[in-house]
Amino acid sequence: MKQKFYSISLFLSLFTATALLTACADEFDTNYQVEKPASVVEAENLAQYNTLQSYVGDGFHLGNTLASADLDGKTAAASLTLSNFNEVTIPDLFLHSKQVDNEGKIDVLVASSLVADVSEKGINIFSSPLCASTNINAGYLAKLIEPETVEEPEVTGADVIDFENDALGTTYPLQQSSGLVGKGSAVVEDDPKSETGHVVHVTKTTQSFPAITIKFPDGRKLGDYTDISIDFMGKNTTAINQKIFFAMGGKNAEFKSPKDFGCTLNNWGRGKISIDLSAMSYSEEQKQQNEVTIVIGPKLMNCDYLIDNISLKYKYKPTYEVEKTEEEKFLIIGEALDEYITAAMEAAPTINSWAVADCPVTSAPDLIWKQTLHDTYFGYAAHLMREQRSDAKLFVSEYLMDPEVRATFLHLLTADEIGMDQINGIDVLLPIDVASFDVNDFVTMLGELKATGKLIRLTIQNVTGSDALAADALAQVIATYKKQIPAAQQYGINFQAVTESASNVGLWTTGFNRKSSYASVAEALK
Repeated sequence: MKQKFYSISLFLSLFTATALLTACADEFDTNYQVEKPASVVEAENLAQYNTLQSYVGDGFHLGNTLASADLDGKTAAASLTLSNFNEVTIPDLFLHSKQVDNEGKIDVLVASSLVADVSEKGINIFSSPLCASTNINAGYLAKLIEPETVEEPEVTGADVIDFENDALGTTYPLQQSSGLVGKGSAVVEDDPKSETGHVVHVTKTTQSFPAITIKFPDGRKLGDYTDISIDFMGKNTTAINQKIFFAMGGKNAEFKSPKDFGCTLNNWGRGKISIDLSAMSYSEEQKQQNEVTIVIGPKLMNCDYLIDNISLKYKYKPTYEVEKTEEEKFLIIGEALDEYITAAMEAAPTINSWAVADCPVTSAPDLIWKQTLHDTYFGYAAHLMREQRSDAKLFVSEYLMDPEVRATFLHLLTADEIGMDQINGIDVLLPIDVASFDVNDFVTMLGELKATGKLIRLTIQNVTGSDALAADALAQVIATYKKQIPAAQQYGINFQAVTESASNVGLWTTGFNRKSSYASVAEALK
């Protein structure tokens, strides 16, 4: 609209000037010139350029990166891509995290439909990496290689707290049902009946109960215990007749009185107070505890009683874990990767350019592919992909301007490992900050990559800097690539983003008007 506004203004100015000059032809010079605004001149200059793909020859791939949502419909971004580029990279086309569920089921129907629709538009598709460094259902893969749990024969028995190792006079703390510190006395004494050795004598209670902590033997946990029993002697009727409060492992409950359990005054009720622990309804997390505090006793004040032989009966099958070997992990994860690669490539028969992996050097060291298939995992992935498609072009993407990263990458790429010879090309991930970009370093990198004999693809990521400097940098990068890389090794150039943003100069404005950088790219491509 701005350009149209200038044109109308210019027309009116010229019309008025012409009328005045015609009326006074003998008094005024009619050679009147109007200077066009700079924006109009720039727009006219940019309008002279054809679409970008018209400047590349056959076999040179000029690409844009576009999410599936932008391609799945008649969006302005899709229209711009189809008219200016002959290739599109769809970063979310194949995402392991979305297409493989937690049971290992693979669903690539949406991707298959999208590939068919885009291919019908006559544009080449460059796939997202099938052995990616992100967007992996790592939880599912990790589960596949978890240690195997082996059960041993069932064991039964009881752990008993008999207080025999406690010195006479040892005291135990008391606790209220709320968990707060209780009042009263719990002291280790001799058994007044002389039937056993040491017992705990509880007196002067105020809604409080002895709290006795037990650490289970190694290998046992709360969930292995089936019931608890206790020897009880009530010394007064209050202790005999009141309900029992019991707490252990984060749960508490009330049970019938010692009398109802069969205990009588001033006599030992050996094992008569027995509690089925299934009634406590422990959570799975609580069942994993290996140390608990047992809180038990009659509820009312001034109870006088003795306890002995707290017996925790267990019944469980011991288990142990067997770690999978490195070879087993390789085979298991390799098989899972093969299944995904097979499904993806069968879903996209019209795609011929495939990303095998991205960032094999700069990705996290705990990447599951690295941990199980080792640092040369991308070669193995290429081997699997080659088995599916003998004619596919297979690429590996990496940030390669850093000399150390590049050296590591090239070392891996040339290693005598399975699948490395199946990789056709290198996709250079190239962010450009005009303030720090060094064209000499760029030339050095291209020289080392050229020596591999593989196809070289540039993926130009965000370009930062002023419009003018960014335009110059883009032109220089493209021209240098075309000069340094032989035509037979030039796969082409892909843009990660072509519209302007806070982090990218772009070739178009957000309103999809051409910028000066568009002209620079067009000239460099010629």
